[in-house]
Amino acid sequence: MSSSSVASTSSSSTSYGAPDGHFGPASDGDRVGDYTLKQRIGRGQYGLIWTVQDSPEKVLKILRADEEAEDIENEKRILERLHSNHVVALLDAFEHKTDEDVPHSVLVFARADHDLFHLLHDDGTMKMERSTMQRLIQQLLRAVDFLREKNVVHLDLKPENILLFDGDARLCDFGTARIMPSDAPEYGQTIEYRALEMILENPVSFAADVWSMGCVVYEILTAAEGTRTATLFEPRDAVVEFDDEEADDVVDRTHLCLCVELFGPIPRHITRRSKHLFTMRGTVRGLSHPIDPTTSLWDLMRDDGLSDAAADAWSAFLRPFFEYSPRRRVQCLADVCGHELLTT
Repeated sequence: MSSSSVASTSSSSTSYGAPDGHFGPASDGDRVGDYTLKQRIGRGQYGLIWTVQDSPEKVLKILRADEEAEDIENEKRILERLHSNHVVALLDAFEHKTDEDVPHSVLVFARADHDLFHLLHDDGTMKMERSTMQRLIQQLLRAVDFLREKNVVHLDLKPENILLFDGDARLCDFGTARIMPSDAPEYGQTIEYRALEMILENPVSFAADVWSMGCVVYEILTAAEGTRTATLFEPRDAVVEFDDEEADDVVDRTHLCLCVELFGPIPRHITRRSKHLFTMRGTVRGLSHPIDPTTSLWDLMRDDGLSDAAADAWSAFLRPFFEYSPRRRVQCLADVCGHELLTT
């Protein structure tokens, strides 16, 4: 990507009208830079994805007008250091101004066939082939390990941010990523995929991506070997009774309860640093009833349709991804690719 393409500015008759800062209203045929819009195919918190008429192999990611320039430059800087088939390549970047002179940063990427979320969740009637499961998990483990080698932590790994090109997985959306060492962003990691340290607002490291990848692997393996594609943590939907149901941190405390159910008590040296979430005894604050001590990762896998033998093997495989102490989690994911679950 040349510096001239980053700095280039364009204008069009497309107006800025969305109250939340998103680009629009816009329609098929509008011009953005050198591109003619065709169809909006995605909307995220921070931008819109459009296909283009003149380059069907590309998509435009048009960021919100209120996106911080520092965050945008950070994403471009990170993508420039990640030249690999593990990551969606940034093809171009420029600034587009509307007729009200409102600037939107635009990032140009190769167009994928679809994302992993749609592969896993769009058609619940078809099981994923075991070979497909193994290939995807191996590719993703190597991709996240590649980020570690480049001193990058993604901080928002989830199926929606994994794109598929001819069946091969590539990571995308580095808007919350950081070059390490770095402070954690004020936002990052979608709730269902948050590592414990993100819930507790503790310092982050590459281990945060390991936790998130464990959650993604769980969805993939249930799609292949379970009766349904299942999300490991669903703190917004879980039924956990608290004395103060209206508190702002109820989702965080629910998530902590789910962790304790699956992986056991959180060590006191961790809970002592988060007194707003834990009691002096290390239990989650405000619980109306004790947490069920009989649930485990194995039990959950059985509930999601895995056989006893599969639950035995996969729970042992995944448990190191979810160590409460980041230092004790799997360190080199590429080394895990040779595991017999992924090769036989």
